[in-house]
Amino acid sequence: MFALLLVALFTGQVNAQEVKFDFNSLDVETSETVDNQATHDGDITEPYVWTVDGVTLTVSVGDESAANPNRFWKTGNGPQLRCYSGTITISASQNIAAVEFGVNANNFNLTPNVGGVSGYTWGGKSAEIIFTVNGNTQLNSITVTLGDNGQEPEVINVGTADAPITTARALEIIAGDNIPSTPAYVSGKIASIKELSIENGNATFWITDDGNATTVETDMLQLYRVKYLNNQKFTENNLNVGDDVIVCGKLQNYKGNTPEIGSDGYIYSHNGDTGSTTPVDPTTVTIADLANMTEAATNLNVTLNNAKVVYKYDTSSNQNVFVREGDNAINFYSTGLDLPLNATISGTVNLDFKQYYGMNEVVKNANTNADNLTITAATSEKYDPVNATVSEILNGKYKNNLVLLTGVTIVKEETTNDNGNTQTNYYVADTSGNQLAIYGGTEVIKENVDETIDLIAVFNSYRNQAPAIRPVQIDNGEVGPVDIPVADNIARLKTMEAEQEVKLMLEDAFVLHISGKEMFVRDASNEAICFFGMSDNFKVGDILNGSVTAKYIIYKGMHELTAQNSTNFSLDDVTVTGNNTPQPKEMTLDEISAYECDLVVVNNMTLEPQEDGTLLGYTDDAEAVVYDKFKLNFTYEEGKAYNVTGIVIPFMKSEEEGIVYQLCPTEEFSGIEKEKATFVKTSTIEAGKRYLLAAEVENEDGSKTLKVAKPVSGNYGYLAVNDFEVKNTLTNIETENALTLVADASTGYYRIHQSDNRYYWMDESHNSFQVEAAPNAGFYWDIQANGDGTFTITNVDRNKYVQFSITHNSFGSYPEAQENAVMPMLYVEGEAGATAISNVNAELNADALVYNLAGQRVARAEKGIFIQNGKKIILK
Repeated sequence: MFALLLVALFTGQVNAQEVKFDFNSLDVETSETVDNQATHDGDITEPYVWTVDGVTLTVSVGDESAANPNRFWKTGNGPQLRCYSGTITISASQNIAAVEFGVNANNFNLTPNVGGVSGYTWGGKSAEIIFTVNGNTQLNSITVTLGDNGQEPEVINVGTADAPITTARALEIIAGDNIPSTPAYVSGKIASIKELSIENGNATFWITDDGNATTVETDMLQLYRVKYLNNQKFTENNLNVGDDVIVCGKLQNYKGNTPEIGSDGYIYSHNGDTGSTTPVDPTTVTIADLANMTEAATNLNVTLNNAKVVYKYDTSSNQNVFVREGDNAINFYSTGLDLPLNATISGTVNLDFKQYYGMNEVVKNANTNADNLTITAATSEKYDPVNATVSEILNGKYKNNLVLLTGVTIVKEETTNDNGNTQTNYYVADTSGNQLAIYGGTEVIKENVDETIDLIAVFNSYRNQAPAIRPVQIDNGEVGPVDIPVADNIARLKTMEAEQEVKLMLEDAFVLHISGKEMFVRDASNEAICFFGMSDNFKVGDILNGSVTAKYIIYKGMHELTAQNSTNFSLDDVTVTGNNTPQPKEMTLDEISAYECDLVVVNNMTLEPQEDGTLLGYTDDAEAVVYDKFKLNFTYEEGKAYNVTGIVIPFMKSEEEGIVYQLCPTEEFSGIEKEKATFVKTSTIEAGKRYLLAAEVENEDGSKTLKVAKPVSGNYGYLAVNDFEVKNTLTNIETENALTLVADASTGYYRIHQSDNRYYWMDESHNSFQVEAAPNAGFYWDIQANGDGTFTITNVDRNKYVQFSITHNSFGSYPEAQENAVMPMLYVEGEAGATAISNVNAELNADALVYNLAGQRVARAEKGIFIQNGKKIILK
């Protein structure tokens, strides 16, 4: 139960009519009196009442079904009130005119019973206000103003289904200071369509009052991933530019530059059709029905009767929960339901169904909740597998089920691909020689190669169109989850044995730097470590509290906490409590070996190039390797002294050579000024101009990030990126990141080179870019503008087109549309507001030269496919 020693509870009034409840200034008697993820001593288990100068604050106990209890939480700034359900009541002996909430990180979800809320301030006239908590609400303070002069916020008309507002009016409201939180009804015509996904059941498009698209996106209203009629998923591609729609959803100005209705919205009316006026009745199914379905379906009432959660695991962004009833099982994939291991479930829950590479899954929809479920806690922690054989699983039996394979042998196979890289695969084999692929969870069995064991596993996937299992545990008679050791901080973690699952407690852990899948974090113990495979969830400067469960390893001398091959990986308990600019530790060069994975700065260091491509950095009394690990492509003058800021990365080539500590720069050396310019988003191109290659991606929290490509430093590679805020104009951008388009008048295509004048070309085998000063094939690119602000940039010879892979956080050029990828955009060098540039058309003539598909000139075109005047011609 929450218990605080309250000293100087009231921090003082601005005037006689103002009372402030300052949670940050509460005097905590012991650290155990607030939650810090390891304890629940800050939980509010009975109504919390605090009275100051006649004003009473009452916080109710949270709902039992809520994801978290209402509680006081430990932060670096002091205690914080965090509520997830229930109510917050403010009462006084006289009328209250205003209530101002001090909110942490925009986490505010309160609805009053009287008056109204604008931003984080309530206005009205009442002696008691009851705020219903609708979700995560984090408060540093509450300031109450007493008096009879309170005014409710202006009521803004946001339309109704019968009388919607115009698109122009919606844009006016969004541009104002008071955007209502109630859903709006907006009429308009579809001006541009970005995507309509049948798989996800949503669409992204823009509307205007007249249906004409504008070159300035802020003059249009974006409908971002909205659903169709009756708030149901799209089942067919039935939207067209010019269609009349009425859309319903909350208005918002996303990131301050994108007026939109977000994914909570839907199309109320489409060309006059509002769909059925009565809700569509859900279809009732059982797990047995789901196990035999093959077609995607929505609005399913899944009926459960003592179903059991037999296994669950997390990836970096999703959760897999395997539920068995009778002889059948199904994967509850990222449903948002709290389903503990070995719990039994009865009742009904509304879900959607899909198949993913042959595996049946149910996923959440707008109606998914646990209101009609009875979830009974487990009576045992032991796993409960069913007996199975390798041949049964190879025949497709026991999908999504936890199985026990008895007397199987672990087989390891190593193959070499065309690039000379070695790939390791693991299998289980029975006595008849049948082999079953292992996919994921290999850390469970890789020490048991050629041994015969009893293995508990889940049949959770198909690999190369063949069944595959994920090992859970070797059956040793004590079948159940292994206790996971806890590290209080990073300093304690580094003293523990590696190659094991660990739960690391995070207290004010600071994200120092992110590069690809690597994220470097320093916590309150003043130690740092690399988090691998978790960077998609955070950004540089984030302050993390809570806990993370992952696998602790030492990779080539570097301590890592990795999501890769981690059976129990989870970020569920991590909370971002703030963001600030990382500060490096200032030190001498001979000290850096004590600061592995930390951000440091070494002053007055002279740089000299080495034969292996690294630099030797030295001061008067020490030297160290300076390595461009993060591909900054920095410039320097040999022999000149610089202040170098970077991450200290240990690297061990072999045990004989030992560990070398490298300083890997995270920013330009001080003293070097690079050329910078302004770049503006464009929908047209012109040869000779410099462009940034960019992609707009959505983060898990709904925010968006602009990914801008960086040049390739070697002879080939995927294009790494820098992250920027999504804007139409980017200022002070280093021009070395820009690409130049060179038109070829004979072919009508383009060549693309980096700032170092090396050209991009593609080979047949790889999706990464090859980079050469004078390539002899595969270097022509066709560049076409799409209607949604993106471009299709196609390699003419290889028929591969550029895409940004969200999964790999890089640009590549692929022969097919990639899963979890977006098309690129272009930003042209120039000032904001510059006149749009027209597409260049090379001057064509009947006697133009002829080229083959490799871009090579041919003397005479005979049989085959050739290019003349920028067009493909076929001669038979």
